[in-house]
Amino acid sequence: MSRKNRTTKDNVGIVYLFTNKLYERENLYKYGITINPFQRKRVQSNSTPPTYPFYDRIVMFSKSYKEIEKRLTKIFDEKIDGKKILLENKKKELFPGQKGGQEWVKAELSLLVDIYKGLLKEFPDAQMCYQGKRYKFENGKIRVMKLPNCNLEFLGILDGDTIKCTINHKVFKVQNNGILDSDGQEKKLSGYVKTIVKREGCTNEWAGFMYFEYKGHNIYNMWQSLLNPEEG
Repeated sequence: MSRKNRTTKDNVGIVYLFTNKLYERENLYKYGITINPFQRKRVQSNSTPPTYPFYDRIVMFSKSYKEIEKRLTKIFDEKIDGKKILLENKKKELFPGQKGGQEWVKAELSLLVDIYKGLLKEFPDAQMCYQGKRYKFENGKIRVMKLPNCNLEFLGILDGDTIKCTINHKVFKVQNNGILDSDGQEKKLSGYVKTIVKREGCTNEWAGFMYFEYKGHNIYNMWQSLLNPEEG
């Protein structure tokens, strides 16, 4: 879907929980939603000293991302073990000038992980990524699976945007999580890489994304940073 025609109504969004090395020592985490994690990370970078960059702890994909955020707020606003973990006015302190709600919590990470996992039962389409694993509620229980394949839309790279192949430096328009070649045909990134590399192996899903970049950023590294980031 193109950036012009995209709406938040019919697309998968991301529910995240992030922090940085300094705040995590104090069990401080921010939760929220986005449909463009690349843009969100740029905002974070401009709003915090580079000594303590932010990183995601939990990433959840769902079409019901707005409803999930509302449920999180309701849960966090209630007392847990006699404590109210939702903090007030923290966002103004950390991100001056930005509009939005009070989306900071102070709690042990293990408690927050359990809360996010619990929402998988309420929102069956949701998938939660945490510490290199993917969790999804199926057949009455939470299953642990491998991380999902790279998805351009989840990174905020939409149909009509352009990405560049780092092997031959050609620029392509994005279409349906792939590219449009010079003949206007849709191709998967892995398939395109295979045709120009002409070798056996390294032609699976992740290898294709490894040889493309968006606005100077390697797409595979962007995906890894989203799902399994290195801590500050």
